[in-house]
Amino acid sequence: MSIWEDVQAALGVELFPFGEFRSGKVDPLTLAGLGWPSVNRIIKYSNFEPGTIKVVPETDLDPGLYIEAKMGGGTIIERQPRNKPFTELLRDGATLVLNKADRAIPELSDFVERLMYAQNEAAWANGYACWSKNSPFGRHSDSHDTIIVQTEGRKHWRVYRGSGSDAELVFDKILEVGDFIHVPVGWDHEVTGVGCESLHWTFGVAHTSQTEAINELISYGWSLGQIDRLSEESLRCRLLHLRGELSTEHRKGLSLPWRVHDSSFSGAVLRWAGRFKPSLEINEGQLHVRGLGKLVKLPLTMRPVLEVLISGGGLPFDSLSNSAREVVLSMFNAELLIAEHADQK
Repeated sequence: MSIWEDVQAALGVELFPFGEFRSGKVDPLTLAGLGWPSVNRIIKYSNFEPGTIKVVPETDLDPGLYIEAKMGGGTIIERQPRNKPFTELLRDGATLVLNKADRAIPELSDFVERLMYAQNEAAWANGYACWSKNSPFGRHSDSHDTIIVQTEGRKHWRVYRGSGSDAELVFDKILEVGDFIHVPVGWDHEVTGVGCESLHWTFGVAHTSQTEAINELISYGWSLGQIDRLSEESLRCRLLHLRGELSTEHRKGLSLPWRVHDSSFSGAVLRWAGRFKPSLEINEGQLHVRGLGKLVKLPLTMRPVLEVLISGGGLPFDSLSNSAREVVLSMFNAELLIAEHADQK
């Protein structure tokens, strides 16, 4: 069972009740892939782009002091934190923040994708790790809905209904491994470490009003006549796709920083990485594939290959032509495909 399915089962509902404070507990075994090894993986594959990995209170991660670059072929192929100064920074009370961690961890990506399908809104996952009794963010509210899942250690949460000095305290407890809560948009909350190692993941969901959605579509060149023909659900769905198409964000920062050679895929079976099928659309002589929060544009000749990959079955890498191999390797590096070898099945 996935984390999303566990959360839904714990609440006993099909659709997540956004807008109402909720709490529950999932089987810790479901969270096995979201412990400290996942943090190590994110750090290992990151090139420390600004804003992706940071510490709070804000500290400039000076490459000369905190980051070690490894060279290969005259270019930087890997950046890793220098163990002693980086560890000391965290032990002294800083909180490690892992923004958009769903890029690197499949379990997080699956949860985020389901949120996007459920809400027709942008979604993401951030990680927060601490080792102290500090409350680095203080009491604050967010401009988006959040679902918080505790996966390592413990952390103290206070949640208030609404915002401001008159807001009612509705939750004042320590989250243990497996506990989750939903904090609605605009509700004050304060998170405090309890002196032990702690890791939680926050899944954020954008909160776009209908008026904001209409104005955004107009800014993209849509007419009111086009917009009036859409239901509210279709409007949000189309807006989500447009945001993906127009986004300037590049996801290579948490992908492997070197080329994967064909030989490593010999004998492998390729499959679509997402639980849900992507949408396929022919546009301007290319095949547009939307899925896992990404849009990729492929040659039309790849359509038969894509239809096999997303059908739920597998496609042997060795059966592909050389040109098709180049394309699927790029999709694998973008974390759209998974590769299974016989000893992994």
